[in-house]
Amino acid sequence: MIRSSFLVVLLTSLVLLLLIPRSYSSEINVTQTYTSPKFEYALLEFPLNIQYLVAEFYLIGAKGYGLDAFAPGLAQGGPPPIGGQKANLDPLTKDFSLQNGLVATGHLRF
Repeated sequence: MIRSSFLVVLLTSLVLLLLIPRSYSSEINVTQTYTSPKFEYALLEFPLNIQYLVAEFYLIGAKGYGLDAFAPGLAQGGPPPIGGQKANLDPLTKDFSLQNGLVATGHLRF
């Protein structure tokens, strides 16, 4: 019984492989357009800015101070956040917020 089911699966996969069109990866596509380096830099810069925002949010909420206290020089002299203050959190939520802030700081260092 096992051999017959294996044979059916093998034959089915071979038939499916015959129906898959050939790959065009080896041919050169002359009409391909390339993006500018500035656009690629902006695509990478956006998630990095969000990571800074997340780190500041969690660290200020848990401890009352942000990246400048935890990782001096990481923001490279960027403007400090305005109006951030320590939140009134229970110990579990405070620890969760601090851990998330430290993880985001680690991502930024990486």
